[in-house]
Amino acid sequence: MKILLVSTASDGFRSVSGGADSALLRPGEPVFTDMPLEDWELKVALAIRISRLGLHIPLRHASRHYDAFAAVALRLPLRDDGVPALFHDRAVSPGAWIEAEALSDGDFTIAATRRPLPGRMSDVIDISCTISADSLQVDAIVSWLSRTMTLKTGDIIIFADSVLPLGAPLPDTSLTAIVGGKESLSVRIK
Repeated sequence: MKILLVSTASDGFRSVSGGADSALLRPGEPVFTDMPLEDWELKVALAIRISRLGLHIPLRHASRHYDAFAAVALRLPLRDDGVPALFHDRAVSPGAWIEAEALSDGDFTIAATRRPLPGRMSDVIDISCTISADSLQVDAIVSWLSRTMTLKTGDIIIFADSVLPLGAPLPDTSLTAIVGGKESLSVRIK
C-alpha cells in the first residue's frame, strides 16, 4: 500500500511525496509523540482510498477508482532532515472511511479539534474549513497519478491543499475530525 501526499500550486503544477510502502496506524490507534515536541507538527487532512487497480486512468473514469474519504492525522517533522515526511515511522493515522456517495454534495467541511484529556492542562484548538470538491480536483489528481504509477487497491491519496495545522502533537490530548458532518477521526496522542 502506498501513501501519497499531493499538493497543487496556484499555477496548476502538482507535486507528490511518499509513494513507497508506508507505515500506517489502524483507525483509533494512539499517535505517539517524539521528543523534542517542538520538532514535530500535527496536521489533519482529507484523503481518499483507492478501490481498484488502475494505470493510465482516463479523467472520465477516475471516480470509479476511489470509494471513500477520511480525515487523516499527519505527524510531520518541522525540520528538513532529508527523509521524506511520510517515511517517518507511524506518521499517518487514518480515521473511519466515509463512502463517497455519502459526501456527494460537492463541498467537504473538515473540522478538527485537539483538546486535553480529563485532568490535563493544554489549550483547546478548534479549526475548520470548507473545501470545494472542484478545488481539490480529486478526479484529475487520480488520473494524473495513474500516468506515472499503478494505483492499487488500498492506496491512500492525501490532499495537502486541505491541511488543517494543529501545532505540536502534545501528549495527553485527543484529536477528533469531522468530514462532511460525519465523524471520521478520533485518536489519542500519547
